[in-house]
Amino acid sequence: MSSFRHKILEEKTLDGKYRAIPEDPHSVETLFFDVRTSKLPRGEIINEYFRPVFFCYRNPSSSDLFCMDLMVAAIQQDILKFKIEFITTPPEINEITESEKRGTGRVYESGEHKAMKKWVERYLKDLGFQIARGEVSKLGYEVDVGCLEKNIYVECGDTEPRKVFEFLRNGLNIGLLPYNSEHIVWFVTSEEFQKYARKKSFGYM
Repeated sequence: MSSFRHKILEEKTLDGKYRAIPEDPHSVETLFFDVRTSKLPRGEIINEYFRPVFFCYRNPSSSDLFCMDLMVAAIQQDILKFKIEFITTPPEINEITESEKRGTGRVYESGEHKAMKKWVERYLKDLGFQIARGEVSKLGYEVDVGCLEKNIYVECGDTEPRKVFEFLRNGLNIGLLPYNSEHIVWFVTSEEFQKYARKKSFGYM
């Protein structure tokens, strides 16, 4: 059993309300192993093993489910790759409190989400990357953390699968730090995946 290295992700606060969340972080390695190997119907695989990577507080839309379905199928066919990276930089986010933020597409940002972004920024800076100040714009989306020079992008917390799918379909890799996790999942695109994604999503997106 493992435990979070930081208090705020154990408490899981949003809008000042508490929610019952397992105390231990997700084993994203196990989730992705199950995505690749489970014999369950794909809808059940998405709900049991893939949805928790993207959503903790929110529920997926129909377009989210569509994109997750295509991504799971691509992972199972080994045409969508991924890497799982533990965040070795110690967190310094215990004193982050919830804050209000006004901006494009988001009128409220929890302290938890703000803290996760700061943690990822520090980690990538420790690796030697020049990280943009604040969110970055790419493909019509706002991305939580980014290095435009190196095309490094990371989303934190609940994330639209459609955003991840669009990045991959357009030849850009993207990472995701889920709620309940201390690992970044890097989704790695390829020409094969891009062709697959364009074909399967033609007329839908």
